[in-house]
Amino acid sequence: KQWYQRRVRDNMADKLTPEQRKKLMINYLPRSVDVNQLKAMFEKFGPVANAHIVKNTATNESKGYGFFTFHDENASVGAIHELNGHQMEDKRLRVAYSTPIDDNNRAKATPAASSDDVNVYIANLPKTWDEKELTARFETYGPVKHCKILRDASGTSRGAGFVRYETSKMAAAAILDMDDRCPEGGSLPLIVKIADGKKKDKTAASSINHSGLPGLVLNHNPATASALQAMT
Repeated sequence: KQWYQRRVRDNMADKLTPEQRKKLMINYLPRSVDVNQLKAMFEKFGPVANAHIVKNTATNESKGYGFFTFHDENASVGAIHELNGHQMEDKRLRVAYSTPIDDNNRAKATPAASSDDVNVYIANLPKTWDEKELTARFETYGPVKHCKILRDASGTSRGAGFVRYETSKMAAAAILDMDDRCPEGGSLPLIVKIADGKKKDKTAASSINHSGLPGLVLNHNPATASALQAMT
């Protein structure tokens, strides 16, 4: 599994410019960690350009994730290698590039019509997540054009929702990285897959194997992998 995750990370890095490879997203930070502690963790890998922890605007409390920018792309490589999966208090950090695939070619990749949009379904979401939180967690892979949490008649989250991406490559990247991953505040691993019922979803499912991630094998979640391959 570690080899697989490293393969995905390396292939994603190949799609980024040197400037984009300087930017990282850190998930599953303990709520007690402040920006100075975050800097202290990362500055040993190289000069720090910027560090930011995302906070609840109402309470000013950390949401458990943040962003980090180095002056040197090589510093990012070292930070990912050493700190991704690092145990910190009761959390295991996830450190990855924050820039979505093909961001440098976003103008070229933007579809001419909305029919190219791809919907991704996510289940087992923490009930505390709202649309803003869901967007923040999934915009790493590309611009989220629309986001919706499914709710019951009382307005309570059903623990499921959708995000809409501009391209199938963005949807593929989100599925590969987030499916079967247990988020902070959740009790079950996420189920992340192409939303059913639309012809264009077949194209997005196919892009899991043809999204510019050469030689990638769908083994992150065998059940989801089989379902996606069956759609192609």
